Amino acid sequence: GAAAKALGDGGVLSVKATSANSAFSATASSDALGGRYAVRVDALASAAKARSGAFASNDALVRAGTLHLDLSGNGYDIAINEGDTLAGVANSINRSGAGVSAAIISDGTSSYLSVTNIDTGFALGAAPGSALTFSETSTGATGQPLALSIVSPATNALLNVDGLPIEQRSNDIVGVIPGVTMSLKATSATAETLVLGNDAEGTAANVTKFVASYNDVIKVIQRQLSVDEASKRSSTLAGDGAIRGLQ
Repeated sequence: GAAAKALGDGGVLSVKATSANSAFSATASSDALGGRYAVRVDALASAAKARSGAFASNDALVRAGTLHLDLSGNGYDIAINEGDTLAGVANSINRSGAGVSAAIISDGTSSYLSVTNIDTGFALGAAPGSALTFSETSTGATGQPLALSIVSPATNALLNVDGLPIEQRSNDIVGVIPGVTMSLKATSATAETLVLGNDAEGTAANVTKFVASYNDVIKVIQRQLSVDEASKRSSTLAGDGAIRGLQ
C-alpha cells in the first residue's frame, strides 16, 4: 500500500528543521536526511516592474497601436484600439495571457499603468533585463503613448550553502539540500545554521500509518480465508497456501 511504499522510499524515521532561522524557513520531505548546513542569504529574488508615464486619470485615452511585451523570450502583442483608456489597456494586458499583472496606481495627482512580472527573477545565465522588455507601436492620432520604463529590474535569489554559491529565480529554493525546500525571507550578513533533526512525532505517525495499513490487509485476507461449504473457493484465496502463511 501507500504507507508501505512511503516507508520503503523514505524509511521509518522522519526529519524536520529543528533550528530557528530568521533569514529563511525550511521544510523537510520524506527524502530528507539529518544534518547541519551553514546558509547565508545574499539576495532575494524579485519580479521585474515597469511603469507608464503620467496620465490625467484612469479614463485618459491611450494612443492606439500595439504594445509588445517580451518575457524571457516569450512575446505577447496587446492591441490598443482607438478610444481605449488607461484602465482599458490594463484590462487588455491582464486578459492577454502574458505572465504579467497590470494595475493602475495613483499618486493623488496622476494615474500610472504598472506592469509587474508574475514570476520572480530571470533565466540563469541571461541578463536581468531579459525578464521584461517592451516596445510600443503607435498608429492612432489621439491620446498619449504609454511610455513604459523599468522601475524595478528583476533579481535572482543568491545564497551560499556550506561555502557553495547558489543562484535561483525563486525565493523557494529546491534541489540544493536533498528533500528540503528553503523559503528565503531576508538577507543575512552572516551564515545561519540549518539543523535537520529527527522528528519523533513524524516517525510515530509513519509507524502508525504502516500498522493501520497492515491491519487493513490482514482483515481482507481473513475475510478471504473465512469460507464455508457454500463458498466458492475458486473466487477466494482460501486455497492459497502462501496467503494462509501470512496470518
